[in-house]
Amino acid sequence: MRAPVAAVILILVSSCATGGGYKSTLLRWDSLHNQPGFETYVTAFIAAQSAAHLDSNSGCYNFNVGTTVDLLLVVESSGRISAAYTDQESKKAKCFRKAYVGVKMPIPPFSPFPMRMRVR
Repeated sequence: MRAPVAAVILILVSSCATGGGYKSTLLRWDSLHNQPGFETYVTAFIAAQSAAHLDSNSGCYNFNVGTTVDLLLVVESSGRISAAYTDQESKKAKCFRKAYVGVKMPIPPFSPFPMRMRVR
């Protein structure tokens, strides 16, 4: 009887990956992306993730080739990515979420910092 309960919990957790977390993080990004220091941090973030080859080493580009995923990351005051949300549940989206959560990035100017990336 435990197996069905575990399956239900897994389904609920995976469905939360795109639901309210995506919408609330997108609203936060929309209200903050014009703030002073935002673009400077985005440049530092992209440089750090490029240097670490996070996206290219992930293998995620091999899934759903040609589709674009809207990826929203939540960067905490320590620089750690605590959450990742996507606009879809494709294999590519799941892969990118998994690749970024837990990664240490530069310290953001404020926290939680909503980082938005569109990956194709």
